[in-house]
Amino acid sequence: MSRILVIDREDRGLGTACILKESGCEVELVNRITDGMGRLYGSQPDLVLLSYELLPENGREACLQLLRACDIPVLVTGADSEKAIALLEAGADACLSEPLQALELVPRAVSLLRRRKQALAHKRRLRRLNGITRVEFRLLSCLVLSEGRLVETPAIIQQVWSGKQVSVQCLRFYVRRLRQRLAGTFADGQIINQRGLGYRYQSTASRA
Repeated sequence: MSRILVIDREDRGLGTACILKESGCEVELVNRITDGMGRLYGSQPDLVLLSYELLPENGREACLQLLRACDIPVLVTGADSEKAIALLEAGADACLSEPLQALELVPRAVSLLRRRKQALAHKRRLRRLNGITRVEFRLLSCLVLSEGRLVETPAIIQQVWSGKQVSVQCLRFYVRRLRQRLAGTFADGQIINQRGLGYRYQSTASRA
């Protein structure tokens, strides 16, 4: 069962917690940002729902960065579209305006929880890799975290090399090396080339 930490006012947070519990999640509600920070290691949540109202005015970015440093996705509620842009740039994974609607809240939370589950599985796999380089790590992360979906060549180069001028031949070289390293380690999946478009990571389970 997924664990969600809701940081919000009591009156508003109870409704949010109720919606999430009905979707099958385990929910803990705290009413202050300081209490929420203290619960990160205690409850070890899979997702944090944080009210924009409770973010300190002069420390919003630092607060979000601290949450992200714990490797937990953060969904900020109650921010308008203009504030949402700044929050996403500061480290929030998603934003929702209020009043929260179950038809919007639940799918967004489920999506973030799924991404976290994939990321954790990815990290467990990476622990079994020996001698992987930084570039290979970024390339593998790019593909595995988009499992089953095509990642186009320009997008891969942008993510792996941060927009530097890198040739397609260079990318092919690293893909070939990564495939060699993954042989026997990522036995449940493979990197598939879609000629002229890009690459995708496909697991055995999704091919079945």
